[in-house]
Amino acid sequence: MKIRIIWLRASFWIGAIAGFLIAIMMFLPGPPPFFLGEAFSVSCPDDRFALRMGGSFILGWSFLLIWADRKPKERKGVLLLSLFPVVTVWAATEVYAVASAGLSYSARVPFWVLQGGLALLFAFSYFKARGSYSKWWSQRA
Repeated sequence: MKIRIIWLRASFWIGAIAGFLIAIMMFLPGPPPFFLGEAFSVSCPDDRFALRMGGSFILGWSFLLIWADRKPKERKGVLLLSLFPVVTVWAATEVYAVASAGLSYSARVPFWVLQGGLALLFAFSYFKARGSYSKWWSQRA
């Protein structure tokens, strides 16, 4: 039982730290060149606004993961919410941007590695902890 909690808490904190780092890059006045690739210009105010708006959502997701860490067994479903709208849509958006907008493929690889790692970690931790309510549920039914 204890190892399940450790996996959940590690997942919440690793996801939160990754989110904080990504949000910081999105809030910087000029993101590092590897962040967006050559085809994307952030000189336009609309682009800066869009990046900062996205950064605020990533920051909110990070705080959600920290909140979930306070009661990991009860809030393990946050990992599924993180996996299916957040990480998968983030990865799909990047694939689309490389295919249609001409963003650098090599600039996206580190983010795809991060997204794949988070997806595996979140899925593993969720399914490992899934059986942690079996006694509780049988008492309630």
